[in-house]
Amino acid sequence: MLQASNETASVVVPALMEGALRQHMSGMLAEAEGAYRKVLEQRPDHAGALQFLGMLRAQCGDASEGLQLLRKACKLRPDLAPVHYNMGIALRKQGDLEGALRSFGDAVDVDAGMTEAHLSRARILRLLGRGHAAADALREAIALQPGSSLLHRTLAEMLAADGDEQSEETAAHFRSAAELDQQFIEQAGHLGMMLQRNGRRREAAALLEQMVGSQPNALAFAVQLGRFLFSQRALDESEVCFRCALRLQAEDADALQGLGAVLLALNRVPEAIASFREVLEQRPEEAQAHADLAAALTADHQLEEAERCCREALARDFGLVAAHRHLGDVLVWRGRFAEAGETFARALELDPCRAETWLARGFALGVESRNAEAAACFRRALALEPESPEAQYLLASVRTFERDDDPGLADLEKLAAKSHLTLNGKAHISFALAKAYDDLDQYDVAIRHAEAANRLKRRTFHFAIPDETPRYERLMATFGRDLMQEKAGFGLSEPLPIFIVGFPRAGKSLLESVLAGISGVRAGGEGVLIDLDPDLVHSLTREEARSIATKALEQMSEGAPGAARITNTRPGNFMSVGLIRILFPGATIIHCVRDPIDTCLSCYFKNFNAGWEFTYDLDDLAQHYRLYDRLMRHWHDVLPRGSLLDVRYEDLIANPEKTLETVASFCGLRLDPTAPRLSFHTRGVHRWKRYEKNLDVLKMKLAGLSDSLLVGREI
Repeated sequence: MLQASNETASVVVPALMEGALRQHMSGMLAEAEGAYRKVLEQRPDHAGALQFLGMLRAQCGDASEGLQLLRKACKLRPDLAPVHYNMGIALRKQGDLEGALRSFGDAVDVDAGMTEAHLSRARILRLLGRGHAAADALREAIALQPGSSLLHRTLAEMLAADGDEQSEETAAHFRSAAELDQQFIEQAGHLGMMLQRNGRRREAAALLEQMVGSQPNALAFAVQLGRFLFSQRALDESEVCFRCALRLQAEDADALQGLGAVLLALNRVPEAIASFREVLEQRPEEAQAHADLAAALTADHQLEEAERCCREALARDFGLVAAHRHLGDVLVWRGRFAEAGETFARALELDPCRAETWLARGFALGVESRNAEAAACFRRALALEPESPEAQYLLASVRTFERDDDPGLADLEKLAAKSHLTLNGKAHISFALAKAYDDLDQYDVAIRHAEAANRLKRRTFHFAIPDETPRYERLMATFGRDLMQEKAGFGLSEPLPIFIVGFPRAGKSLLESVLAGISGVRAGGEGVLIDLDPDLVHSLTREEARSIATKALEQMSEGAPGAARITNTRPGNFMSVGLIRILFPGATIIHCVRDPIDTCLSCYFKNFNAGWEFTYDLDDLAQHYRLYDRLMRHWHDVLPRGSLLDVRYEDLIANPEKTLETVASFCGLRLDPTAPRLSFHTRGVHRWKRYEKNLDVLKMKLAGLSDSLLVGREI
């Protein structure tokens, strides 16, 4: 009988083990446990069943039984490295780091070629604060296994994390990892990023080019490496790879598409547009090509063409989420908020797990001052990408921090300490912290974060801030009294548009939201650009002026059928006041003005979505503000009386009813006497006084402007 039983067990046990392992790997834990226990009924000393049942019990939360079973397995088969290794994993989960370290050491003693055990041993040493011992352990492992790409890479990353990024040893191990792995795109990327972070940009570029050139399929490798680096936000290195690919094949569409994405992320928008246009020439039927170009055109505020590209993309692939998202962005900028909301809703129906879509939807709601709904969208984005700096910044911008122990503030501080963030990511978090500490009235801390944020943002620019003085001089020379009189009567006398102009952060959006509460007025947002090369203005004919004005009016009217008046708050439209007057002599132009230092400080605390590069330095801000102030005085001088109304932000805050009456009268609008009274918080008035000791540059360079502003009267 005993012999028969043993023979039966020799047949049954292997089948049971095979089934148990299959169930275990498939996640059928209860079934696997039952099978392991049946094996142990047949063979109580079956080390494999003891080992895997122990792992399963530990996995299910029964650490006590799990460890007991694993210890039995270790005693039965001390010659099996995996048994010691799995014992180490269980002990680590229990928090017994010293015990785990011994077990991983036993595994290495049994099998010096077990890479996972070497790695786990080094990681435990690091957790125990024995960083040097961890590095030595990996060096020993590499001496035993010099051909392990993973060991080389782990040691390089560990050395870099310990502040040894600049050492030749770190670079050598990254290089070895890359050379050993036939699919070493990721290792090559990490090495390039490490060199770049240490200011060795030329060496990084040369190394990446060398790696590309060494591959049998260099073009495909360069594109793949570029994409990996882009995914890691290593934008400079990604650009190197895509340009390597284009040197190998000048018109490769994949390389052009990748390069366009990099250039757009670097805010080199005209170059990105050119790159995406080349892709579209080669792939006119590809929906993604149209969507990519739309994104770049939107960043350049070429909104009409951007919308066409989005619709072309959707005509080819209605399921392309990016096209819906970009179309939503365009519609927001064009002031068509209801359409934008529907578009974002479609994008989220197609894929609710895209953080960038939730961010775009939240941004649109924020533009409409629907801050609670915007915050909910940003939180959804953070649930998908908990360490998204952009989501954290946008959430901070629409909420108020009220307590020092606010969990949101703790989240920002933790994220700020992360070493993997890009410059833009670090800037986002620093701007968010500046906003948080400003809310908490901790102004010394807030300004430190604002200064750090602006320094970081400036480092992302790949060009010098130009001297704008000649541009302003050219505008004032072109749009003189003689020209304005000569072109009087050109354009359309249509009174539909209300142009709200002013420096960034001067209160244009606030005034627009107030006007949109009046019956018949529709908020048009920032959509329509009124611009023309000054060299062409003198030769502008009456017919050309009417044609340009008609087209602009059609764009303004989209999405606002039946509106009696439509506002326009296009950024930088204060530069176009003279042209606006020529094209729309019957339109209303309102100039929002605010205390100059408050205006500049508000810009300094803001991470703009695109453009306004001069706002990230107080000296540049002051210089641009003086140019703006000079230009607005010029418009007052050359425009006919009654063409322009200055509205002071401080008056709108302090006395909104009276200020709105003045504005409504100027616009020819009738107020509803039953409308709720307006009320605004005063925190933004004289805000600069809280930061006075840090604003010497602004106080010196803007001295005298506050007292000389032409405010609150018709000209």
